[in-house]
Amino acid sequence: MTSCDITVIGLGINLFALLYNNRQANSREARKEIRAKLDQLDTALSALLDSSKKYYLDMDVPLSIENVKIHETINACERHIGEFSHFKNGISLYSDFYIIFDMVTGGKFESKQHNPGDHNADLCKKISIQKELLIAKAEGWFNKQYR
Repeated sequence: MTSCDITVIGLGINLFALLYNNRQANSREARKEIRAKLDQLDTALSALLDSSKKYYLDMDVPLSIENVKIHETINACERHIGEFSHFKNGISLYSDFYIIFDMVTGGKFESKQHNPGDHNADLCKKISIQKELLIAKAEGWFNKQYR
């Protein structure tokens, strides 16, 4: 074996090591990006839950302000949820989110018959449970993909 052969083998090993290292770094960056998206989704869903609680339970809050906040957070949640289907082996969370959407905007939402108060506590509990189920599904997908 000549020194040229050894050099070629060494270069091949170095190239393989560089490619492997690059692939691992890309995987790590993707994992960080998806983790950040999960945190953003959780924050947006928590904001939706908070606005819903104020809208349905607090008699002293101007309903028009909470109504706008609810619509804003719904839009933010939909944007975050849409991003998860674009990742490799992505997940669709739309059906889970639409359950929350229907609970928040259904019934007497935006109607003149809407009356905030403790009688809406069960609805708020159900919204909270659905939020946690959606996050648990997203976390389960993340753990399956990246752990």
